[in-house]
Amino acid sequence: MKKIFVVSSINMDLTINAPRMPKEGETVEGDSFFISPGGKGGNQAVACAKAGCETYLITALGNTFKDELLNSLKDNNVHTDYIDTVDNLSSGIAIITLKDNNNRIIVDKGSNNSITKELIDKALSIAKTGDILICGYEINIDATDYALHAAKEKGMITILNPSPVFDRIDLFELVDYLILNEVETEYYTGINPANKKKEVKSLKLLSELCKGNVIITLGGNGSSTLISNEYVHIESYSNRLEVVDTIAAGDTYLGYFASKIVDGSNLVDALKYASCASALAVSKRGAQKSIPTKKEVDEFIKKENI
Repeated sequence: MKKIFVVSSINMDLTINAPRMPKEGETVEGDSFFISPGGKGGNQAVACAKAGCETYLITALGNTFKDELLNSLKDNNVHTDYIDTVDNLSSGIAIITLKDNNNRIIVDKGSNNSITKELIDKALSIAKTGDILICGYEINIDATDYALHAAKEKGMITILNPSPVFDRIDLFELVDYLILNEVETEYYTGINPANKKKEVKSLKLLSELCKGNVIITLGGNGSSTLISNEYVHIESYSNRLEVVDTIAAGDTYLGYFASKIVDGSNLVDALKYASCASALAVSKRGAQKSIPTKKEVDEFIKKENI
């Protein structure tokens, strides 16, 4: 079985619902506060593992929520052999405000900024050609840079989610699959992909930087890509379920997408599978807790005749 390695963040998510986003200096009464393991890397690794892949998370934990975060990964069959502990820092923390099932997030990277080249080397020593590396920008950028270069030298397939946005588009040329949402797309291209014409323009601009495949996720409007320079749109399928919250929807999408790519599926099939998994994720609360199992995704596809 081929392996998936995720060099990225793990956070504890502190989430609250609000009737509206507060103005500067304003206090707004919220409700339904809850704590849930999350972080882009943690979520993506859990999604890959729930999809049935042998998955390794490479990251660093601090002195807060360490046991809870590790236990969540282990409970979801993510290998934790390559997770360092940094005693003088907090683990990553995400403060999430939900309004009308959409979220705004503030992240303190904490220990996620402490991923070392030595840890990456140790983890990728067991990687082989055709294995997948997933990276993001929610960690120290040197680690992302080093991991992508190391993965290409080993002949691995690379996936990058360039979020939170960061001025390192030079790394895009090391990427086989670049996956980003509308906000990130506008940041890197200056174009809001609000319609098909703008999506295509954005995809073409990003393809010049990436040299691999570019996928734009569009929330409830699905996702899009170019195949042989032709526009391809995949629906979201979330309209077939009740949307509860959108936390981890993109991470679920990416993880399930990777699970099909590592198995050799074609791009369209991988995108559809990812879209189905993401639709199920938004029908539940939380981050890692909301990510569906492979069985749930397969049953949804069968039930909905997708």
